[in-house]
Amino acid sequence: NIYSALTNAAQPTGALVTVGGLLAVTNGSAVYPYSHATNGGSPIIFAATILVDSNSSINADYTGCGSYKMTIGSSQRGWGWGGGLARQGNVTYGASHGGTAAANSLAVYGSSNAPINPGSGGGANSSTVSGFGGGVINLQAESGSVTINGTLSARGRGYPSGQCLSGGSGGSIYIRCRSFSGSGTLRADGGSGGGDGTYNGYGSAGGRIAVWRMYHSFVGSATATGGAYNTSSAPYAGNGTIVWGQIPVPGTTVRMW
Repeated sequence: NIYSALTNAAQPTGALVTVGGLLAVTNGSAVYPYSHATNGGSPIIFAATILVDSNSSINADYTGCGSYKMTIGSSQRGWGWGGGLARQGNVTYGASHGGTAAANSLAVYGSSNAPINPGSGGGANSSTVSGFGGGVINLQAESGSVTINGTLSARGRGYPSGQCLSGGSGGSIYIRCRSFSGSGTLRADGGSGGGDGTYNGYGSAGGRIAVWRMYHSFVGSATATGGAYNTSSAPYAGNGTIVWGQIPVPGTTVRMW
């Protein structure tokens, strides 16, 4: 587990991990990066080379900004920049991030090109805490390779039918490297809302994924899907963003006029 402290403008990261050589996540192991649940400070990992094998993961599911018990009918929101609104009537509201949550008036936040913000917590009622947002997976291997055959996951927590709670929004996955390869999975999906037909929760928006590389041979998948509302007739929360950025190879000529 990697836990983050509070951050401010002078110290933008909540935790810093530096590996001089190979960071290998193998043999069914996992790394769990935790953002600060109220402040949003998040870890960053620097390494020469990064490998996540097919049975392993870097797992930031539900490790972003949190939720808490809220006064019904109040203007209280989940922690984070896009926290879901407390229960109003029979509905609790989801959180935004890379997209907007259904019926959430807060705008999207963060950067699509350099996502470093965790997901936000969902709205709650007076007796139960709702979904935490997804955390942050920030991998920096500027001159080396990143190979993902396993899973990088920063999903917001969702709920099944029967649990009257809103989800948390998806977190962030941000990678910079020379070469990006593998056949694994990247996901920053928002959490779905649960309900029992009388009291219901909205889903939360997808997060953000950005991969910047010179050379690309990755054949896996990436998703930042918005979470569902409890009933199929209601709208899903908005999808997040996915950016595949190209770092210019050595010798590239840039013409400006």
